[in-house]
Amino acid sequence: MEHQPFVYGLYDHADAGHVRYVGMAPSRASRPYAHAKRARHSTDDSHLLRWIRKIQAEGREPSVVILEQLSEGTTRHFLGFVESCYVKSLRAIGHRLTNENDGGWGGSNGPHSPEALAAMRARWTPELRAQNGEAARARNTGKTYPYKGRTTKGRPLSEENRLGIGASRKAAWDNATQEERDRHAAKVSAAMKEIPGHSQTEETRQKISASLTGRVMSEEWRAKNAAAQTGKKQSDETKAKRGLALKAAWARRKGTIQ
Repeated sequence: MEHQPFVYGLYDHADAGHVRYVGMAPSRASRPYAHAKRARHSTDDSHLLRWIRKIQAEGREPSVVILEQLSEGTTRHFLGFVESCYVKSLRAIGHRLTNENDGGWGGSNGPHSPEALAAMRARWTPELRAQNGEAARARNTGKTYPYKGRTTKGRPLSEENRLGIGASRKAAWDNATQEERDRHAAKVSAAMKEIPGHSQTEETRQKISASLTGRVMSEEWRAKNAAAQTGKKQSDETKAKRGLALKAAWARRKGTIQ
């Protein structure tokens, strides 16, 4: 069964004669209860949230009344029209609504009156902005996030997540075709060349060498490597470096260099 949209009101059961807010729930039945959660966990300073925080400080939560439930498939536009009718009607008979507009847009979004805009600008002081930023940073400090589907840049990862990332990457590499590996190597090589002054340190070279130790080259790889080198001429500097590297490798095999 699909969700049946509805228009709801919030009121304080200690003052049940007045509806204090009218809203609409186009897609979620839990929408009326989200306001109380937002009042507890955000620093927003709207009229609605100030009213909710006031009654929460007195030990109560907003009560919910379903003003009208509409049929499945009702458009958001028509639901907004019904909401605006309730807002205007309830205001006309004296209910002290905290809505900052005449409804029809959901929440407090939409065209505000000049008076409402002026009031919001006055509330959004530099001090409140700084306080809101500090609260957001405090909520995010020290948190860890799963790898998939989240942005992890600049955020600490748990050791479990690190191991999971490493295992998933290793599995992807093991299952990749030679063409996919070659394509990945070409991308990495191109990216490294874009870094000004990039060069591998001796420590990096040793790590690469250690990771390749004991690996057996396939005949396919040997053939590709030979074909790639065919016709190439090495500079005298490259020949000298290669000769020194071969001598050092031979010395290590003989045990003369540890």
